[in-house]
Amino acid sequence: MKENHKKVQGKKRFPKKTLEVVRHKKEVFSNTILGITHTGNIEEAEVLKAALIQQFHPKDVVVSYMGATMGTYAGRGGIIISFK
Repeated sequence: MKENHKKVQGKKRFPKKTLEVVRHKKEVFSNTILGITHTGNIEEAEVLKAALIQQFHPKDVVVSYMGATMGTYAGRGGIIISFK
């Protein structure tokens, strides 16, 4: 069963809290491709990508625009991180 993840609000808390959540979900990322989708928030998505690479050393990090359905839930400036 898929697990729902936390919604983090606020620009100051977002990067730190997001990295904490990712860290608790998985230990080794060397063979993991992380996906970052955003709703017109490429600057923060790229900052988050750099932080994820620096901290977790994943196989790859792909950044793309979020579709309309997920964007409705994420809201303006929203970012979603996905990985398995």
